[in-house]
Amino acid sequence: MALFVKQLEHKLHDNLYTNIKLLTHFYPTTKSFDEVFKKNMFVKSNKAAFQHVVYYLFTILSPELTKEKITWPLYDVKLESAFRTEVIAFINHINAEYPHANIPNLMASHLMSPGGYKFAKFMLKLSKLVMYEHLRKNEGVEEMLGPVRPHKNSSVTNIVTRNVKARTLLVEKEVEKIMDGFHATCEKAARDAEDLVKEQDKVEAELRTVSKRLKEKKKQMVDRSMVEGLVTSVEINDEMAALERMKKLSEKCAELLVFLSSDKPVLEFKKDDLMMLDSVNKTTSDEISLHHLFNSLNVTVANKSLDMPIFSVKELDDMDKLIDDLSEKYLQFNHKISTTKNELVELSENFSPHVDDVVRSRKLPMIVLTSTDNV
Repeated sequence: MALFVKQLEHKLHDNLYTNIKLLTHFYPTTKSFDEVFKKNMFVKSNKAAFQHVVYYLFTILSPELTKEKITWPLYDVKLESAFRTEVIAFINHINAEYPHANIPNLMASHLMSPGGYKFAKFMLKLSKLVMYEHLRKNEGVEEMLGPVRPHKNSSVTNIVTRNVKARTLLVEKEVEKIMDGFHATCEKAARDAEDLVKEQDKVEAELRTVSKRLKEKKKQMVDRSMVEGLVTSVEINDEMAALERMKKLSEKCAELLVFLSSDKPVLEFKKDDLMMLDSVNKTTSDEISLHHLFNSLNVTVANKSLDMPIFSVKELDDMDKLIDDLSEKYLQFNHKISTTKNELVELSENFSPHVDDVVRSRKLPMIVLTSTDNV
């Protein structure tokens, strides 16, 4: 029996905490309330929790009347005593205003040590009423059953109880049906979510692959554009040079065409600036006919060819070998001169910083070398 009472009392405290906790999701609380609101807060006497929780429930049930009838906040013992008296009067008003409330009547002295089973039952009734009125006013619940209030005639109480149980059974079946549908929807949503996650992973993997390929493609395009730009620049320079050569060639062709198209195709020359052919030197004019020039050139070449000595194959080979030997000696000599020059330059650089010191110590006049003194 004692175990049953203990379990009943434990369940009573849990229901009280659950009701108030649900209300806190809809109605804001204060920091002082949060500090005292805990599970099993009324197992033992808890004056601070009683004051804050009762005022919180009154404020939800009737905020304007609470502000008018209840003293708050409580700063001293006198205000706390007035608060207890006002709570008893407010509970009487609630029982008269809400016939289905059925909140137990307490003496003000019972509130001086608010705790234990009887006080927790009182608070549970108050929390049920506040919860019921919240659902009726704010949640739009139709045909809502009020708390069962015991009747003097036990038969009436039993009939009301059976009606409530029957109605509760219907509600439970409806709730069970709704819950089954809810669970089925949740399971389907979970499966859909898993499919979406897998699809997302697949898309992300494909996106990473495409991004990687895009970066590589961009890099290839950049490298290619740089190479093509360089090649194009070289090609353009080559083409510009070719065009320039063609331009000069065209200008020369134009000059030649003008010359050949003239009635008197002759070349102008200056005897003082050119080494003339013998036949050309005989002319007294400053103009030479092309025909005359080529004939003279032909005769001069023929005459010079007769003056040239005729070498045998062996002589030519000897001369070729001699030229190779001389070339090798020239290269060696040139290398030796370059090495000697570098040594002289290094010696000069090492010797230069000490020239002034030597001159001052020896008191010798400094000789300035000019270009004519160099060896």
